[in-house]
Amino acid sequence: MIEFTRNNPDRLGVEKRIINSQQEYNLIAYGKRILDDNDLFIQYREAQKLKLSRYLVRYEKSYIGILDFGMTSPRHQKPWISLFLIEKNFQSTGIAEKTYRAFEERLREKQAGCIQIAVHADNKRALQFWNKMGFTPFDKRIYEGKRMYSMEKQLKEPGSRK
Repeated sequence: MIEFTRNNPDRLGVEKRIINSQQEYNLIAYGKRILDDNDLFIQYREAQKLKLSRYLVRYEKSYIGILDFGMTSPRHQKPWISLFLIEKNFQSTGIAEKTYRAFEERLREKQAGCIQIAVHADNKRALQFWNKMGFTPFDKRIYEGKRMYSMEKQLKEPGSRK
């Protein structure tokens, strides 16, 4: 069973273990393979500034992922995922898909009509994953010197009131 536990700076060690298991992603996103405590505190401050909810993903009593999301993105004022990261040991196990599906169900319960995410163009694995989850690109841009694809998934049928 997938659970979402509100994250806070007291769980810094857990978060650091998860994020540093994904060194290829760190290199693409942050320009270095290993993040330190200061890097994570900067992320916390940025998440607060953007009014993001920050969660650890728990699976079978272990924290295995990080999810940051907001209900109003800065660019499009729509629900968005800022960070979705599953510990490297759990890649290719189906856990990432189960985690996303559980999160999507929560958004549907909140009556969200869509969800957006920006994906690094160099992160081919992530692009494949989000396409598989039903997201489609709607914009290309440069952010902090990196090529990004903005992607979106409709959660409601057009014209639906549910």
